[in-house]
Amino acid sequence: HLIGRYLPTVVHELGHAFTAGALGGRPQQITISLNTSGLAYFHPPENWGRVRATLVFIAGYLAPPIAALAAVMAAQAGFPQSWFLFSTGVLAIAIVFLVRNIWGFIWTAAIVAGCYFSVRYLPADLIANSVPVIAGYLSVEGFRDARNQQKIIKWSPGSGCDAECIARYWRLKPVMVGRVHTLLVAVIGGIALKLAIEPYWSEIYQWGEKIVSSRTIERLLP
Repeated sequence: HLIGRYLPTVVHELGHAFTAGALGGRPQQITISLNTSGLAYFHPPENWGRVRATLVFIAGYLAPPIAALAAVMAAQAGFPQSWFLFSTGVLAIAIVFLVRNIWGFIWTAAIVAGCYFSVRYLPADLIANSVPVIAGYLSVEGFRDARNQQKIIKWSPGSGCDAECIARYWRLKPVMVGRVHTLLVAVIGGIALKLAIEPYWSEIYQWGEKIVSSRTIERLLP
């Protein structure tokens, strides 16, 4: 977790950067800090408008659960390795064009190198089975980050978090925007988790039954 906890941050900032680029902006750089915070810098065009700006700011927290959902769907369609390679390629592109601070560069380069050697030397089944695990991790951490944003809004008003930026465009309360953010993340991440767990539900149910029955027997024994 000490290493992996930066992954949702990188995906979050890539969500901002890629959405800005897709909507006519110019992504400039991404920084990833040791405290797992991050920033995505981009140059908006003159005719940016609040709709496109809102989409860019909302894309950050939605990026991890959307990536998780894509990973699960790719795995269930029989293409887990393709998703793994695609994700590694995205991180490699981020190193070349976007990540500019030292820690962000070191972490991202280490992950890309680890993925490269994993594809070369680890069994294909192991890589395929790791994709749903990564998806679940992104879903859970994405939800935790969205919840943390709500705490930031409450305890550190004026911090400039994504919800506050959106609220300024539409003259809304940041608290409400933060809640909507969290709800969207929970829904998308929940769908990803459901799809990931569904094929193994019978095994999980049997495992739970065994635990319950064994504890019942322990209580009944003198």
